[in-house]
Amino acid sequence: MMNITSNMQNYYGQQTSLLTSLTGQPAAPLSAFFPKKLGIVKLNNDLERLYNKESFRNVRSLIQRSFELNQAARKFTNYGLDNRLNYRVGESSSSAVTVENVRQGAEIRTHRVSVSQLAESQVNTSDSVNSTATNNFSEGINKINIQFEDGDTSSFQVKVLATDTNKQVLEKMEKSINESNTGLLAEIKIDQTNGTSFLELTSKNTGTRNSFTFSDETGNLSSNLNLNNITNQSQDSIYTANGSRFVSSSNTVYIGNGKVKLQLNATTSQETEINVNADTNSMKFGISSLVQSLNQFFKYSDFASDYLGGYASSLINKMSNESSAALSMLGVSEDENGKLSINQEEFENYFEEIENNPSKLSELVSSFNNFKGLANSISYKTEQLMTTPIQKLMGDNPYTEQKYRIQREANADKKLAYMQQQYYMMQTLMTNKGNFVSDTI
Repeated sequence: MMNITSNMQNYYGQQTSLLTSLTGQPAAPLSAFFPKKLGIVKLNNDLERLYNKESFRNVRSLIQRSFELNQAARKFTNYGLDNRLNYRVGESSSSAVTVENVRQGAEIRTHRVSVSQLAESQVNTSDSVNSTATNNFSEGINKINIQFEDGDTSSFQVKVLATDTNKQVLEKMEKSINESNTGLLAEIKIDQTNGTSFLELTSKNTGTRNSFTFSDETGNLSSNLNLNNITNQSQDSIYTANGSRFVSSSNTVYIGNGKVKLQLNATTSQETEINVNADTNSMKFGISSLVQSLNQFFKYSDFASDYLGGYASSLINKMSNESSAALSMLGVSEDENGKLSINQEEFENYFEEIENNPSKLSELVSSFNNFKGLANSISYKTEQLMTTPIQKLMGDNPYTEQKYRIQREANADKKLAYMQQQYYMMQTLMTNKGNFVSDTI
């Protein structure tokens, strides 16, 4: 193959001879139809631009596929923030204790939990008052302080008018408590039969630390309504987890080094089993996505293969070899065209074994480290592709290689097909005008 950049004149000469043999007529050199400043130099520049446009477009597309593959691979790497290998699911054997959430990296095991006492909120009720009777509380601003067991304090205030009914005063108290950051919930209870009302006050949070008492700072609402009347004493939850006893102010508790979140719903006479397992559905989805991304990546690497230098080609070849080996254990195979596909039966069987054979779980998860190694490798190599200047990916001097000359000469042939048409038109035009000349550059 000829080198177009350095031998364009010879190339033109060969094509001119070809046109002569095709037309059966003497043909002037093609350079006769192009001014010197727009001749070989311009055509060569056009070919350079054609080549660069196609090559850079294909390499840029490959870099984009590298980014997508990198994101899919990072779902399985040690340093990825969202690692599917660490995803966990939890299942409870009883509705008395339910699994709220299992964080990434939780130990895969069975926890045993029993509950002897649930945490409860303190509830106070005021004295009942005649709903429609005019109040006899202190007129003006009544401010009431609230003291919690853990040391926190809050307060609320009510403006009492002399004309307010008892029920209107309770409504003002309910509104003030609920709209202020008191840590309490207030609700008016009405006895329609007796025509009376009272106020129910409940701590928003459970546990003894959230016990509360009232005191009047101004006015006499707290004392006259007997707001410190406790109808339900606060208490903590008491439970055991894997043989150890725990006390909590909440019914939402954490076990497994804080990575398994449970909700205590009822006391139990028997232990509840909390099974923490690998989230195989998430793994399957992630692997399917990775295989799809690999196929897209290798497809575009084929498109760009004519333009890649040795550095990029080496990275891609290593990824291809590593992918085939590591994915084979999951039922992923490579066809004769290099496309990866999943054998669904083998794929499902692999993860079914993880789900149904707890005794083999550790062994299977350990063997999955082979795949984790692949993900780490892909993540690293695609980052190299994404962060390497595009000129380096294409090689320091790509035009000296045979494959680039072939590509450029193919582009030149397309250009010459157009030039052939122009040749006939210009030859006819210039002959008719007596201006047809034979010239060389």
